[in-house]
Amino acid sequence: MPAPRFYNLWDAMVLVVAFVVMCVFIVRAAREPPLITPQRHFHGRFTNRPCESEMPTKRDLHPAPPSALCKNIWQRRENLGGDAGKMAGNFCGTKYNDNRESRMTIEYKKILITGNGFDLSFGLPTAYKDFVDAMEVLRQAGDDLSKFALAKLLPEKFAGATATVDLSLLTQPISAKNAPDRTPLDNIWISYFIQRLRKMPIIARWVDFEAEIRVVLNALSQLIKAESMHSQRTGNKCFRYVASNVSDANCEQLEPKYIEPLQAIGILENLTSTTYKVKHPTNNSDQSNQTLLELGIVDSLNSQLIELCSIFAYFLTQVLEPIYNEKLKKVNKGFFTDFSEVYTFNYTRTFEKLGLSQSVQHLHGDLGTSEASSELSSYGTKVVLGVDHADDFIDLLGTEVLSLTKYFQTLYKGTDASGFLKDKVYELNLSDLNITDLPIVNADKGGISEIKPIHFHIWGHSLDLSDRKYISRIFELMWKKDGTKSDNKITIYYYDNSSRASLLRNILDARMLGDAGKEKIELLVYQGRLTFEPNPSVFKEANTDAKP
Repeated sequence: MPAPRFYNLWDAMVLVVAFVVMCVFIVRAAREPPLITPQRHFHGRFTNRPCESEMPTKRDLHPAPPSALCKNIWQRRENLGGDAGKMAGNFCGTKYNDNRESRMTIEYKKILITGNGFDLSFGLPTAYKDFVDAMEVLRQAGDDLSKFALAKLLPEKFAGATATVDLSLLTQPISAKNAPDRTPLDNIWISYFIQRLRKMPIIARWVDFEAEIRVVLNALSQLIKAESMHSQRTGNKCFRYVASNVSDANCEQLEPKYIEPLQAIGILENLTSTTYKVKHPTNNSDQSNQTLLELGIVDSLNSQLIELCSIFAYFLTQVLEPIYNEKLKKVNKGFFTDFSEVYTFNYTRTFEKLGLSQSVQHLHGDLGTSEASSELSSYGTKVVLGVDHADDFIDLLGTEVLSLTKYFQTLYKGTDASGFLKDKVYELNLSDLNITDLPIVNADKGGISEIKPIHFHIWGHSLDLSDRKYISRIFELMWKKDGTKSDNKITIYYYDNSSRASLLRNILDARMLGDAGKEKIELLVYQGRLTFEPNPSVFKEANTDAKP
C-alpha cells in the first residue's frame, strides 16, 4: 500500500530544518575566532595539523613540533583564563586537561650568577678589605718581598700558614714623569683607601670601593669649581689655597666634607687647621700658569687606577695560587653540575680551577692565566674596576673622566658584556602563544621545543646600583613584552639576616628597576618567583669564612 502524501511532506520539512540548522552551525563556526591560529607556516605551505599529529619532517621544522606547541599552550593556559583556558586544554587533548594535579612539571634551565661573596664563601682573600690590609702590611715590610709569609700578610685569613709568596714586583721603581723613585705601593689610590679604611672600617666591600671613587670625583669637581671661581675673582690662573668655611681673602672656600678625600688622594696639603695648599699629587712642575685640569689631574687619577688594576691582579695571582688547590679540593662539585651557564662578576678563575664543564663569562674581566711575568703592567689587562657612570662630572672634569667608568673599560679592554642575557630576552619573546611566522631557532635541536624557562641563582652579589644594567635585565626577564608574567624565577642566596635585608633594600631601590620596581618585586615574591635562601653548603667540611 503506497505511503500517504502527508508523510512525504513531513519528511521534506524535516530535511529543510536539518539543512537550516547545519548552515547555522557552519556560519557560527566560521565566525568563531580560534583559540590560536591553527595554521602553521612551513616554508610557504599552510597545514592544519592536530596537536598530536605526526611530527613534521626536518626540512619542515618551523619552529616546533605540534606537541611542543601544546606544552607551550598548557604552561601558559592560566594567562588565557575562563573558557579560553578550557578550550586550550580541549584543543590539546586529555593529556593537558583541567586537573591542576596532572599538569606537566616545568623543566627549568638553571643559570648561576656570582659576585665577590661567592669567592669569600670559599675562604679566598678577595675582599676589598683583604687587599687594602695587605697593601698596608707590605708598605711597612721594607724592600724585600720575594719570600713574604702568608701568615704575616693576612693574619686573620692565614693564621698558622707556612707558605710564602713572591710580591717583589710591588717594590720595583716605576718610570713615571717627575716621580722616578715611586713604587706601586706608592699608588695614590692605595694611599687613599688605606686612610679611608682606617677612619671608616665599615667600608669593606668592593661596592664601597667603587662608591669611594665617586666620592673623590665629587670632591675634585668642587675643587675645580672653586678654581674657576678664583680665576674669575682674581683674573689669575694661579690656584694655591682653599679654606674650610673660613673667610680668607687669599683662599677659595671649600666645604669640610670635600677636604678629607682630597687630602687622602694627595691633592690638598694641610697648612693650618683651616687652610690647605693645592698641589698635584704626581706632578711637581710649576703650576703658576696652569690649572689642575691643564696639569692632567684626571689623567693621573685614571693612569693610577689602571696601575691599581695591575697591582690587584698581581696580588691575587700570587696569593691565590698557593692556596687554591687546598681550598677547592674540599668543594663538593655536585651543586654546580645542574647549571647550564655561569656568569660571574669576579676576576678570579674559581670555576676554571674547579674543572667544571660549563662556559663561564667574566662580566668584569678576569685575572687571565697564572703565567709569571716580570712586568707588573702585564697583569690585570682585562680587569674592570671603576664607577658605574660619570655623566654628572663631565661638565667640570671633561670627557677624560669617562676613563674611570666601568662601561668605558669594558669596551676598551675588550670585556664588553652589553649582550648579557639578550638571547634570553629573544627566547622569552619566542615562547609567547602566537608563534606563527617566527624565524627558525635552534632548528638542529628541535626549534622552540628546546627553549625552557630560566631559574636564576644569584650568589654573593650585593645587587647594588653599581651593576644596575645587569641586575635590571635579570628582572626584566620575569615579564613578557605584553606585561604578563613569564615562567622564569630567581633565587637569591644570603649569608645572614642582615645581608638578606640589604639585598632586598637594594632591589627595592626605585633607581634599580624603575618607578614600578616595588610593585613588581612584591608581585614576584607573592607568586613565589623571587625567593631568598641561605648560602648553599658546597663543602665537604664546614667553612667559617663565608661572610660576603
